[in-house]
Amino acid sequence: MRTETVSFPGPDRRTVNCLVYRPDSAPRATVFLVPARPLFPTDYEWLVRPLVDAGLAVVGIYQRGFGSEGADDRSGPKAVGTIRKSVGTLIDKGVVTDPVALIGHSTGAQTALLTAAADERFKTVVALAPIADLAAHAKAARAFLPNVEEDLKQLFGEVFEDADEAYRVRSPIHVVDQIKCPVLLMGGEMDHVVPPYHARALHTALEGSGTTSRCVVLPWLGHFFEAFGFHGNQFDRVLDETLGWLTTHLAALAPSEASSESRAAPTKSGPATALGESTLMTPPTPKSANGSPATDTMPSQAPADAGAKSA
Repeated sequence: MRTETVSFPGPDRRTVNCLVYRPDSAPRATVFLVPARPLFPTDYEWLVRPLVDAGLAVVGIYQRGFGSEGADDRSGPKAVGTIRKSVGTLIDKGVVTDPVALIGHSTGAQTALLTAAADERFKTVVALAPIADLAAHAKAARAFLPNVEEDLKQLFGEVFEDADEAYRVRSPIHVVDQIKCPVLLMGGEMDHVVPPYHARALHTALEGSGTTSRCVVLPWLGHFFEAFGFHGNQFDRVLDETLGWLTTHLAALAPSEASSESRAAPTKSGPATALGESTLMTPPTPKSANGSPATDTMPSQAPADAGAKSA
């Protein structure tokens, strides 16, 4: 895998920085990765490396205010314009190649969906823990993530009553009819930062508009795909779904090369739950410090007041 930092002027002349990952051979397609704020592309190398191993180039975009110039736009028009400018610029420069897909996480997934609604160049979107309706998210978060409301007050002024349009243009639920490419929506059943009802609402709306969509809720996992009960991040479960989806919806990705035999098999830590299927949660298999199965067992139900991380 080769890496390169590429910089260029964004749509408002602010510098955009991207981290480009390439396979050793010529890539067959390109994935644009939009991190959650305030994370960086390097935080997602658990996802990037398997994608590159599958023959894809990955472009990690440093978001405005978090590695690129300009104030944080919180998934607004400037953030969307930055991604669209990145795609055009890097393809024109020959840095990456078609076809292109989008992967985003949290606010990055929110931005990715809004970008797909505005730009038909993307063949598919993978939205991890996406926010569907920003105003509804901020209202619901008042009790347990008050910093979300405070952040938005600083960005928009008085929230809700005086900033309706600012919230609306940052809410993918209002533009699902403009998204024409297939969309994979994925979230953790125990995500208390962006609960999975956002993904479920988007899935229902996308299907209602005639767009191919799949919604997967991963049992026992949180916003960063961490397993409840100190059992670590369950990234393989996200990779299984993501690689399978890209194999299906990026024609350039050959199935035989896109996933290994180990990833093709079901995970031992419990099946993903697609929308409409059983919501019974099977906990991850506990491991001891030496990697062998532990004797402890997961509680049958998570406490209602499980802690949350800020978005």
